[in-house]
Amino acid sequence: MKKLILLFLVIISLAACSKNKSVLLPEATLVDKTEITDISSAYLFYNLEEKDTVELNRKNLIISTNWIFNIDKRLKLYQVIPSIKMLQKKKDSNEMHKNENARNFFSVNNTDIKNLSFIDFTKTEFIFDDGFSKFYIDDNPEEFKGIFPITVNFKKDGTITLNQTPSDRDELVDFIKEFSSASAMGRTTVLYLNFDKHLTYQEYITDLTLVKTAIGNSINLSPMQFIYDEDKLPDCGCTL
Repeated sequence: MKKLILLFLVIISLAACSKNKSVLLPEATLVDKTEITDISSAYLFYNLEEKDTVELNRKNLIISTNWIFNIDKRLKLYQVIPSIKMLQKKKDSNEMHKNENARNFFSVNNTDIKNLSFIDFTKTEFIFDDGFSKFYIDDNPEEFKGIFPITVNFKKDGTITLNQTPSDRDELVDFIKEFSSASAMGRTTVLYLNFDKHLTYQEYITDLTLVKTAIGNSINLSPMQFIYDEDKLPDCGCTL
């Protein structure tokens, strides 16, 4: 299997590179999924000359297989998320060939093992452009009975807030656990992740894998992720 994964990495390098476009996979650690079978792949290319454009190659995707998303780490989230949402919809709406066991994965370069690894995002629902979890929680209180929701916000300047309170990146996981322990009062804590749409895909993967290390001991991750445009959010008179 290790040889197959190495071969797959070579195939990505060969298939995804041309004179003006390429796919450089994001680097990640703390990712434990290293083997997947029955796969087909999609590519989101970075154009070296037209950096504001994104090119999607999906011609090899087979509905009934596990889908691997090979996305260039330099792309911005506003370039990436619309294509991901479109492919999620395509797979979910094809009832004739649908395989309930087939999953969707992001591929990453795992620097811990110097090989490919995969992040499962099958159940993730991306709320794009004008949504933010604080406002969703405020508008839907009936959904949060017995739940302690925490809004985690990754801003385009690299800063992070937890329910509007600033947190250092190195202390984020401990802060989440301490905040949950002190405030949840027996309720299950659910983390709602928010990412400024101008973050790069590499920054997104780094932030996502960091937060995942806090999961466990009554702390869960919401399947909803908010990729927001700050200019389109309501003015709450507060720091998000």
